[in-house]
Amino acid sequence: LADRFGPMVASIVFELTNDEMEIKLIGKKEYQKKKKVGMSSYALILKLADRLHNISDNPTMKMVDDTLEIMKHLLAARKLTKTHSMMVNDIIAECYTAKANALNNKQQMVS
Repeated sequence: LADRFGPMVASIVFELTNDEMEIKLIGKKEYQKKKKVGMSSYALILKLADRLHNISDNPTMKMVDDTLEIMKHLLAARKLTKTHSMMVNDIIAECYTAKANALNNKQQMVS
């Protein structure tokens, strides 16, 4: 990978690759919280962009709740750049929008 795309791309790909053994040991949500805190700025931008896309595309309530917990942990545990902070805030806003939409849909089903 490094020979083809350079060491920076290879390094980011390595950072973004999940450690399945670690996930089995500590659980996926704890793994994600821990991993995001230690990522490079470049890798974190990609992770946050991916999460923003995923949370904007009909997420489950478990995904929304997990995402809120992960984002709040990230805000508390890591010094973020302005760009990171904006992305985290956008993700949190999308989570609350998804929660509101789910509540509205539930209310419409009842009435």
